[in-house]
Amino acid sequence: MDKRRMLEHLASERAELLAAIEGVSETEMTILPVAGVWTIKDILAHISGWAAWDLAGIRSILVGERPDFSAIQDVDTFNARLVAERSTWSLEQILAKMRDTQTAMEELLANMPDEDLFRAGPFQGPYWDNLAGWLQVAWEHEEEHVAQIRAWRATHSPGSHLKGDSIPWLLEEENPSVRYFTLTHLLDRPEDDPQVAEARAAIPGSEDVQAIFARQDSAGWWDTLERATGIKRASGQLLILSRLGVPPDERTRRGCEFVLSKPWLPTRRPVCIVPCYTANCLRFLAYFGYGNDPRVDEGWRAMIERLEQDDGLICWYQKQRPCHWLAVKALWAFVAAPAAQEVHAAMTKTAEALLSHPFDFTGEEARWLRFGFPWYFQSDLLDALEALAACGYAADSRFRALAQHVVAKQSDDGSWLKEGGSTAVRIERKGQPSKWITLKALRVIKQAE
Repeated sequence: MDKRRMLEHLASERAELLAAIEGVSETEMTILPVAGVWTIKDILAHISGWAAWDLAGIRSILVGERPDFSAIQDVDTFNARLVAERSTWSLEQILAKMRDTQTAMEELLANMPDEDLFRAGPFQGPYWDNLAGWLQVAWEHEEEHVAQIRAWRATHSPGSHLKGDSIPWLLEEENPSVRYFTLTHLLDRPEDDPQVAEARAAIPGSEDVQAIFARQDSAGWWDTLERATGIKRASGQLLILSRLGVPPDERTRRGCEFVLSKPWLPTRRPVCIVPCYTANCLRFLAYFGYGNDPRVDEGWRAMIERLEQDDGLICWYQKQRPCHWLAVKALWAFVAAPAAQEVHAAMTKTAEALLSHPFDFTGEEARWLRFGFPWYFQSDLLDALEALAACGYAADSRFRALAQHVVAKQSDDGSWLKEGGSTAVRIERKGQPSKWITLKALRVIKQAE
């Protein structure tokens, strides 16, 4: 193969790669796994990294230097490093870098004598004997990943999962909580990533968080000193703050102490405390650092003992029928438990009850498809699926079947509408595109994949 045909081959392979991703939305390329845990964006970052390394290596040889081939001896480690180094790059940045590197490589080769392509010696590496062999390894590498993308597309037609590109919208700085969870849960950024740290630090100062704390009394309660139950009161406000990603501080400590000073364990008399309330309390108490508090131990025991029973989901307010809202609340509590082994049996029984329930989405249970945020005693399918995924059930075929109802509710612009949630606390408007619902939906879809 002469130099002209080699250049044509390099250009052809890159064209094949770009054709393989044509029509796939940026959101799909960013969050849906294609090869193992790698998304298309990860694959492109990987290819971009190798192309840049190839170009730098060839350039160094041309000026009489020897590349450090030891860097690629452990290929898995090298691959992981390439993707990690580019994890903060946008898809547009990765594609632009690929174009620039490709152009530079073509110009470099075009100005080289043909005989240099096949001359052994300076260009010999661990997997090739000359520059022609080096370039062949490069295009065969791209062929491998093109095949992976095409295999994925054979079962995932463009738009069959996701429409539009909602990731840039979710990353807007006006909602640091959504931005933080998008970076960490959808884009898999580590906690020490500068953008993650910046978003996390901005959460306490956000409008929603400030509004909640502005209503708190200095003694720790909200709305009334008499009780903590209710979404507008201490338990509800602390639950919301935990969902917004607010870090523990003196204000949350005072709130948790107030909740623990009031009845919170399941009982019918003298004051009725439903198990949903106990589960909600366990969830935010664990989040704010009270999971191992001796006062909370009785709450864990009460929920474990109840949900290990065959009639554990029977609700006093549901005409003695199983309450699947309780199942969702209990799962979220169990996920937060400090002793995972102790809650395992109760969590498994609860998850199975939820997954095996024949939801009637066209009848009485149509409300499960009205996605909302925040919820207090009620729930929806999206909340249920997130809880199940957190418990390790995302690979279950029943989970994936239910997740299709989430996919079906996406709007053409890539967002999901807010259709439910407590009316006592306003976070976003009903009937409008919701960043919170969109974030939650994308998390479920990503986990289902």
